[in-house]
Amino acid sequence: AVTSNGKLLATVNFQTVRLWNLTTGTETDLTGAGLPTGQADSDWVVWCSFSADNKLLATASFDNYIKIWQTSDGSNVRSFDMKNLQRACAFSPDGQWLASAGADNMVTIRRTSDWTVVAQLTGPTSDIYTMKFSPDSSMLATGGYDWTARVWNAGSWTPKYVFSNNGGNVYAVAFSADSSVLGYSDGEGNTIRLARMSDGTVYRTFDQNTENVQCIAFSPQGTMAYGIVNDTVYVADVSSSIVEPTSVSITSPANGSSFTAPANISRSEEHTSELQSHHDIV
Repeated sequence: AVTSNGKLLATVNFQTVRLWNLTTGTETDLTGAGLPTGQADSDWVVWCSFSADNKLLATASFDNYIKIWQTSDGSNVRSFDMKNLQRACAFSPDGQWLASAGADNMVTIRRTSDWTVVAQLTGPTSDIYTMKFSPDSSMLATGGYDWTARVWNAGSWTPKYVFSNNGGNVYAVAFSADSSVLGYSDGEGNTIRLARMSDGTVYRTFDQNTENVQCIAFSPQGTMAYGIVNDTVYVADVSSSIVEPTSVSITSPANGSSFTAPANISRSEEHTSELQSHHDIV
């Protein structure tokens, strides 16, 4: 994950959380920083998300914890024992909410002003693998091992759309910059689908160079980037009637991505990636 101002990069890996200053290139290892005995990360840390004001970093780990870190000094602000393996977390762009999910088949919503749990969203029947808030903070999208992508209304936390006509796990979800479109991957179905958020209609399906898509991101200009398990990231013009994506080879399967001005940063396979010769997840 990269802060909205482009100054910090967070990477996570086995028992490891690191912050990188992209201006100076310096690294801060948050592993176990300021945590009570027994609360240091003891398993794979597989997801991270910066708050909208870039002051906080949330991490999700297979050790059942969601942790909140202060980016100014790397100190731990909160640690939440979720009692189940955690796979994903996300701050809303308006700063009000933190969502998290994993092997308990539900999404936990916390109010960031006091970290109170305000909702637990049920419906998924297996692990939730991925999540993303819309840029306007009005919706939360999730996807997982029940072959389903879901969109929830933020605030009321009611279901908005369910996309279940898939042939595999939903490994990635992403909203367009104007929040009008959701893109999601049908992993083993080898497709990417685009759905309008105005009416829930799936209006476009990509099936070229889309083998087991693991990550999707939209640029502010509407370009879509996605990574697949054959070590390739593609960039496509979704407004074009003919999809001829440009490919970029990487060193391991891409498993997460985001656009940040001016660069595109990609997270690797759930356990491995290569970034400046360090094997971390972005």
